[in-house]
Amino acid sequence: MSALPLLSPSIGQHTDLASAQPVRLHSGSLLQLSVSAFSSIVFCTLLLWTSVATASAGPGAAADNKPLIQQLVSWWQKKIMPHERYAEKLLKASSKQPAAEQWLAAAEQALQKPFSLSTAHAELGRFNRNEVRADGYQVTVKQGQRLLVELSAADNFNGRLFVDLFKHNPPGVRQQTATNDGTPTLLPEYSLLAGKVIDNSKQRQIVQEHIPDYDGQWLLRLQPELLTSGRYKLRVTVAPLLGFPVQNASNSAARSFFGVDRDAGRRRHHGVDIFAPRHTPVLAVADGTVVRVSESPRGGLHVWLQDRQRFAAYYFAHLEATTVSRGQRVRRGEQLGTVGNSGNARTTPPHLHFGMYRSGPIDPWPYIRQTSALSPATNSQHRNAVGQQVAFNSRSSATLRLRAGPGTAFAIRDHLRSGSRVQVLAASSDWFKVRTDDGLLGWASANYLTPVARPEPEMSGEITTKNSG
Repeated sequence: MSALPLLSPSIGQHTDLASAQPVRLHSGSLLQLSVSAFSSIVFCTLLLWTSVATASAGPGAAADNKPLIQQLVSWWQKKIMPHERYAEKLLKASSKQPAAEQWLAAAEQALQKPFSLSTAHAELGRFNRNEVRADGYQVTVKQGQRLLVELSAADNFNGRLFVDLFKHNPPGVRQQTATNDGTPTLLPEYSLLAGKVIDNSKQRQIVQEHIPDYDGQWLLRLQPELLTSGRYKLRVTVAPLLGFPVQNASNSAARSFFGVDRDAGRRRHHGVDIFAPRHTPVLAVADGTVVRVSESPRGGLHVWLQDRQRFAAYYFAHLEATTVSRGQRVRRGEQLGTVGNSGNARTTPPHLHFGMYRSGPIDPWPYIRQTSALSPATNSQHRNAVGQQVAFNSRSSATLRLRAGPGTAFAIRDHLRSGSRVQVLAASSDWFKVRTDDGLLGWASANYLTPVARPEPEMSGEITTKNSG
C-alpha cells in the first residue's frame, strides 16, 4: 500500500517527517535528565568560577589553581563511574592489591565472556563474601525496542552492588571517530553508557531504561564490592516501544510482514497484516493526533495517527468502521476503529494493515512485537537451592550440558559429568546459574541437579528479607 500524505490539522499542510529524529523522553528519562542537567549546571558553575578567579588573580595563580581545575574534572568523571572509582580505591590500598587485581580481572572476564539472554530474563541470585565475582549478560536490542533493567537487593545485602551497562560498537561505528588533530581512532568494542550502584543504606533498587539508535548488542555487568554477601533480584526485559494495535491479539495473529512482494512483485508490502475477527477493536499504538480519517480503493477505510514524540505517522487500514475524527487527540490504547476487510482486502479475511512512516515506510514489527515475562524461579526447591551446592547424578545420561544462557536455545559451553558438584549462583525459571570447582560458569537444567547440603529458608518470588546466613 502506498503511503498517503500526512496532514497537520493545525496548519493544513503536509508535515515533513523526513528530517527529524525521534525524541525519546519518558517519565524516568525526564527525571534522569533533570538530575543530570542540575549536576551539569553545578559542575560548569564551579569550573567557570575557578577559571574567573584564576584569571583575576594573575598568571602566577594559574599554576597554583591548575590542580583545583583538574580535581573538578576528575571529580566529575568519577561521579558518573562508581565502579571505576571503587577500583581506583582498591588499587591505592596496597594491603588489598591482590584482591583488587582479582576483582578487576573478574570485571574484565564478565565483559569478555558474558551470559546470553533472550528478550525476557529474570533471576534470583546471591553473592558470597568469600568469592570474587562479576556476572556479564549480553542481549540483542533492535531499533524500535527498549531495554529495561530492574535490579533490587535484599534488606540483608551488606555491601554495594555495581551495575554497569555497555553498548557494543560495531566496526562501522567504531571507525567513525577522530582525535582532536583529525587522526582516525577506534572506539573500544564496548562503550560504558551508565554506571549505577545499589547501596542498602541509600538505594536498594535500580530501574534503567535505554532506547537504542540501531540494532545491536548490549552488555550488563553486575559486580559487588569485596566482602559482600546477600541476595538480589534481576529482571531484564526487551520490550516494544509501541502498543499492539489489535485488542487481545498476539504475535501469532501477524501473518504478512514488511517487504514481501505484492501484485506479482510490482510493489512491496509496507506494513504488517494482523488478522482478527471482524469488529475487533483497533487501538492507538501511542499517544498522538488523528490527522486523517478517509477511504481509498487500496486501503479502504483508514486512519492516520501522528506521533510527535517520535516524529512518526501510523497507518491503520482495511477498517470496518472508525470511532475517531480528524484533529482528535488520543492516548495509547484508545480505540480508533474496528477490524474489517475494506478496500483491496475485500477478498481476504478481516485484518488490520498497520504501517509506520517517517521519511518513508519502515518495518513496524520490532516496534509492536510483544515479548513475554519470565519467572525467576518456578518452585520452592529451585529457589532454596540458590547459594547451595548441588550434584548431577543421573542413570540415564553421562553428562549434563552447561549453556551460555537459561534455555536449550543457547550455546553449549561445557558438560558436567555424572557425580559432579557445582555451586548454584542464581535461579531463573527451571535453570540454575552454576560455577564448577575449576571456576567455569554456565547455566544447567535444574531438574537434573539435587542439593547436597541443607537448603536455606525458601525464597519467595520477590526478594526475601530473611537472613541468608
